[in-house]
Amino acid sequence: MRTLLFLLSITLLGGVAETMAQCQISGNIIDTANEPLAYAHIVLESQRDKSQIVAMTDDKGFFCITEISTGDYLLLVSRVGSEPYSTRVNITADDVTINLNDIRINVSNTKLSEIVVIGDAHVSEIKPSAIKYKTSSLISEAGGTAGDILKNMPSVAMGAVRATTAIFAFADWEMLIQKY
Repeated sequence: MRTLLFLLSITLLGGVAETMAQCQISGNIIDTANEPLAYAHIVLESQRDKSQIVAMTDDKGFFCITEISTGDYLLLVSRVGSEPYSTRVNITADDVTINLNDIRINVSNTKLSEIVVIGDAHVSEIKPSAIKYKTSSLISEAGGTAGDILKNMPSVAMGAVRATTAIFAFADWEMLIQKY
């Protein structure tokens, strides 16, 4: 009898959870060639208080927005390389779900300007047995300590072990530095 009650309660709770996660507004974002627009940015903005609910399309262009209260909203869709899209949506108490079906967005031919990245490499040489760092780029040149340097090294973690500071890397080795 307890097993039957347990299974019945699990079934009922599962149905409630499924209803709560049901889409209130859903749709597909496609381009003019009927191809899905993956990872488009969706904003549902309340016309009453300007609060926003944000979503993103999946890799097939589908989006789903849940937990929406009644009212007038503005649905905004944007994506890099596409023209922005907006439409008004009215949610009433009678609306359980609103499927906007396919929303077609025009693709724009926007060219980005040239980007120039300028930087200074901190690593001067990488070998299987060692990584050599440029001394001019180390924190110690600005008054830091060896601990400051090691904290910023890739794939190295520091932790206190008794009277020493232990440096653990992700390989099978450990290096200890004595505190003075």
